Amino acid sequence: MGAIILCTAGLAACAAKAPQASLAMPPPAEPPTQALPALTVAKRLSTMPPVAVPAVLRPPLDLSGRNETGKASYYARRFAGRRTADGQRFNPHAPMAASKTLPLGTVAKVVNLSNGTSTTVTVADRGPNVESRMLDVSPEVAIRLGMIREGVARVLVEPITIPEPDGKVKLGAGAAHASKAQIAAAIGTSRRVMRQDGIRVADR
Repeated sequence: MGAIILCTAGLAACAAKAPQASLAMPPPAEPPTQALPALTVAKRLSTMPPVAVPAVLRPPLDLSGRNETGKASYYARRFAGRRTADGQRFNPHAPMAASKTLPLGTVAKVVNLSNGTSTTVTVADRGPNVESRMLDVSPEVAIRLGMIREGVARVLVEPITIPEPDGKVKLGAGAAHASKAQIAAAIGTSRRVMRQDGIRVADR
């Protein structure tokens, strides 16, 4: 009888030390994600505000071949002999001009809108520094345009030939009213300026 009690007590102790099985339930499975219908996605995208693209990423518009209208002034004679942006020395008696946008070497027809007189210039410099003006011309050009007294005139600029970075010369809007001889001379002038700037000029 005593042996049976000892054995029973031993079994009870063993049973107390045996690890208990975990009764914790596994977490419920998440329901599968349901894809939004295409129409719903499109509707959401259409209501989203537009994303602003930085200006540096936008390709600049090529306005070099178009006619432009604005104010022109002329260089003071004290600038004679100074280097222009294309490397040559400023000559008050040459048909030279300064532009903020036209490529150096551009040949353009300039028309004084107040009296109808016109002449041809070659863009050799950058300017004017006055924001409200778009062109500076040499004193010789100012005389031809009849704007010496006024100092400033409203003009129409019609590009005839425009140098391009790849060494080619393209025709601008002013070429439509120029003779073949004028166009040929303008192309020659543009190419000469490009060579001065170290640009390898294309055959065509």
